[in-house]
Amino acid sequence: MQCRYSLQIADWLSADLKYQYQQSWNNATTNNNLAAFYTRDLINRFSQLTATGINYRIPKGGILDTRDVVNKAQSVRGQLDINNSGGDKHELSAIAGAEVRETQSHITTGKLYGYDANTATTVGVDYTNIYPTFDGIYGNSYIPYGNSVDQLTNRFVSVYANAAYTYDRRYTLSGSARRDASNIFGVNTNQKWVPLWSAGFLWRIDRGTVL
Repeated sequence: MQCRYSLQIADWLSADLKYQYQQSWNNATTNNNLAAFYTRDLINRFSQLTATGINYRIPKGGILDTRDVVNKAQSVRGQLDINNSGGDKHELSAIAGAEVRETQSHITTGKLYGYDANTATTVGVDYTNIYPTFDGIYGNSYIPYGNSVDQLTNRFVSVYANAAYTYDRRYTLSGSARRDASNIFGVNTNQKWVPLWSAGFLWRIDRGTVL
């Protein structure tokens, strides 16, 4: 979804405001049946030999893994545009604006044991106790839980400006500057709001001398 509002403030000045919203879904389901090595290995890992047979801490059956992701993104951007011509000698063009953007990811994962694809049934397991693994290969361990709900939010802020002044259609002095910030981890605090700028000068020697 996009929205835009424009306003002509003066002949040489205009304003523009934009809003954008996006949402997407990504759902994935993996049925690890008994023919899969992953399933057999995990079941055998927690199986225990007893005098009467084998005690399966993880039930014999498929292991169903699910992952549901909802992504949302929205941004707001405002900008001023200047386009001013002062006769034949002077020209000024410039923009200045700011943008705020936010992205969110909501992630839900699940792991179900003893899954039967024909009946869509599962079997509960005990996640709270530590069990010895078969032949002590992995020591004592919990049965993998695999159920979680996570949310990740990132925010970005930008301000920017760009201007160019031209005299007599021959000499142009230009400059630009911007600052960007975000809450992304791994970036040093003193680098989260770093200014960037540039300047330039243009001389059109093919357009004669200045009068």
